[in-house]
Amino acid sequence: MILLNQFDQLAARLAKLYSTGSAPAFGWLYQEFENLKRPRWSEDRDVHEFGICAERAMDRIGLDVMLLRPDQTTTPLITRKDLEKAFDSGWCQPWIWIDVYLGRRRQWIEKVGVEWLLNEQSSQLKSSVELFSERASKFATLASLAVLHGYDNDARMFVQEAASNLISYSDHKDMLLFDCLEIVEACHTAGVAPAKEWLLELATPIAYVRDFTDGDETGGLPEEFGEVLSKVAPELVPHYYEWLCNEEEYSDAISVFHSYIKTADLSDELNRALAKTSIDEVSLSILAERSIKGDAKAKAVLATLDGYLGSTPKVTSKTAQDQRPTSGEPESQREALPNPDGYPPNRLHDYLDEAAKGKPL
Repeated sequence: MILLNQFDQLAARLAKLYSTGSAPAFGWLYQEFENLKRPRWSEDRDVHEFGICAERAMDRIGLDVMLLRPDQTTTPLITRKDLEKAFDSGWCQPWIWIDVYLGRRRQWIEKVGVEWLLNEQSSQLKSSVELFSERASKFATLASLAVLHGYDNDARMFVQEAASNLISYSDHKDMLLFDCLEIVEACHTAGVAPAKEWLLELATPIAYVRDFTDGDETGGLPEEFGEVLSKVAPELVPHYYEWLCNEEEYSDAISVFHSYIKTADLSDELNRALAKTSIDEVSLSILAERSIKGDAKAKAVLATLDGYLGSTPKVTSKTAQDQRPTSGEPESQREALPNPDGYPPNRLHDYLDEAAKGKPL
């Protein structure tokens, strides 16, 4: 109720000022509230949220005041003193206010005020510890503020700072590492020389990703790294496989081996020797798929395996497809189903009987 009364009185005072042709400065609003204590958690739990909403309202009202000036022939300016008054009032959070200010797309802060604000907030970032994701977002905000007011060099610096905080540990996730691997692979395909160097720089954080994340979404990174490595630097895959085995990361090791078998140049004697150790079903499926597509070397490796295993499983490309996760049912199986257009709802049982002839449901 106190907050509502305060806003009611504020509106009355503003109306009186405007009716006399006067216009308050930006800092006037916060000066009017300086003696009103904002509800804090957990002192005033019941009204704490009202304080937050009042603060958000003031962020906007303060800028609306700038628009309602009777004299619109001159550009209104927010001074450094106005900003200091607002931030010290307890009713204005700098980062939230800057976002609201940027949304107006107006150059309302004087030159000295902009320089002070950029320096003050960047210094605060450099001397504080918080989530990298939040730091990246705040540096991006400062870049936007700098661009709005024509400080292009500062904007470039803040963009670089934002980028340096993007590849980081955040909320137990490092999903951006997947994007980094995708970028490295794309650069390699495009013939960008440093792609291999970039990939090797990602090796350490990916190798230990389960030590600093919960592994829910990041657990597949070592496998993904192995697949990209097999394309960018295939000569290093055996070393990576050996390291994973030494670390007892056997699941990752076998996945990396599968990636290697998919792309390895089997005309190379060493690669053929390694391929001949493929005795698990997925590896045999990969070799069979290569053989079906016309890879004579893969076919020769399979023949060798037949020789000393007695008889390898009769694997087809369809079997190979079944061994790997798919986003849905194989196309060949979908095509085998009867056309539902010929079966209205009352013939559902007929449709199921016909479908069962092709494949079990």
